Amino acid sequence: MADFHRSRPAPAGGLPSRAIGWGLALVAIAYVGYLALLITCDLLRVEPLGFVPVFADRRVTVERVQPGSVAARQGLHPNDRLVRANGQVLSGRVDWQRVRVQLD
Repeated sequence: MADFHRSRPAPAGGLPSRAIGWGLALVAIAYVGYLALLITCDLLRVEPLGFVPVFADRRVTVERVQPGSVAARQGLHPNDRLVRANGQVLSGRVDWQRVRVQLD
């Protein structure tokens, strides 16, 4: 008895259809993951601190406070000096940026 095997010819000049299918599946999964991340970030949005810091003379001071914000509820007032935040000494913009990343 003869054993016949039929093989499909590969598409001319392109990727095999299986590779294209996996590529599309990967793109679809990445898109769904990104969409889930966007929705999660919207639902778990961190409330803004509600004040404007000013950096001068190796000091961080409060310029203004938004009424009803986290800063206002915690008792911050304009011209208050911020000396320490999240356990770190604040002496300028770089220190504030490092603390701010950890607060978000």
